Amino acid sequence: MQLKILNVCNGKELKSLLEDENGKWISFNERMIEGEKINEKLFTESFCQMRSKALGMSLEEYKEMMKEFLEELSRINEYDCIRLWYYEDWPSVKNAFVMFDSLAQHKYKGGVIATELDSETKEITFQMSNREVIENEQD
Repeated sequence: MQLKILNVCNGKELKSLLEDENGKWISFNERMIEGEKINEKLFTESFCQMRSKALGMSLEEYKEMMKEFLEELSRINEYDCIRLWYYEDWPSVKNAFVMFDSLAQHKYKGGVIATELDSETKEITFQMSNREVIENEQD
């Protein structure tokens, strides 16, 4: 059985580097390291307003930048497996935490594989998953 996989990359550059793998590919184009901590539910209207202000852009520009991610997030439970791809630097890891929180907020019950890459060599430095996903993917 072929798994329906969504690959979420931290940024367009990483997406263009990896896109030849299996599944659908989208990019998470946020910079969560910038701005103050926001105690709002992720990606609500008020959250988006605060993030657009922190990033120095209009709300419309922010929503356009996040459009692909937010569209897939709204139907996240249609996927059997989510692969998160990010570099080992702190801004990328912070974004990965937000991606994990987004999955939890949407009560995602499928498999998750998180893959951290070295930003210079592009080699995998860390990978974490639930065991069942890996076993099913190898079948």
